[in-house]
This record gives sequence, C-alpha cells and structure tokens, in this order.
Amino acid sequence: MIDDISVEHLSQQLKEDRRTRKRKSRKGWWKRHGRKQRYGITQEQWDAMFESQGRCCKICKGTEHCGMGWNTDHDHKTGEIRGILCRPCNAMLGYARDNVTVLAEAIKYLTTPKGIPCN
Repeated sequence: MIDDISVEHLSQQLKEDRRTRKRKSRKGWWKRHGRKQRYGITQEQWDAMFESQGRCCKICKGTEHCGMGWNTDHDHKTGEIRGILCRPCNAMLGYARDNVTVLAEAIKYLTTPKGIPCN
C-alpha cells in the first residue's frame, strides 16, 4: 500500500519535471523561431553573424556573455541588425538611447581629468 506522503511527493516531482521540460523546450523554441520572428533572421544566419565578428561582443570584444546570454543589437528606427553584444554593452547603448552625442559626451567625461579627489 502506498501512503499519501509518497503519492504527494511523487506528484510534486512529476510537476517539477514537467516544468523543467517546458522551460527547456521554450528556450529552444526561442533560439529556433524567436529571432526569425523578431529580427527576420534564422539561427544559422545569427550563428554566421556571430562567427564573422569573432564570436565576441562587437563593442568590448569580450567572449563571455556575463551569464545573461548574447543580445542581438538592432536599430530601433530601421530594424536593421547592427551586431551581437554582451548584455552590459547592449544596456549601455539602451541607456544612452542610441544617441551618439550622449556617448561622445560620456567618452569626454571619462577622459577628462577630475578636479576633486575621492579620498
């Protein structure tokens, strides 16, 4: 005779296994179909683009994606794909609103000597 605790435990385990399988299949679906839907490119085209830029972030040249996956960067006005970036570089462009003047001012700010010491 199977007691209620064993049945409850088995039922919970099956639910967790189902959830894990669903998550994995959704992630795989996005890789296969999401880029095509969102950016108009296949996984093979994305792979070729990533390969052509040296399998690294197009801005910082880092080969690690910081544990958050690679981002497909695109021009929000034209929809044109510019490259594949790590999350921090993609966020930097987003926070600057893709504004070249803002980014140039940030470079000037970083390269100008500061007047007040931190210590």
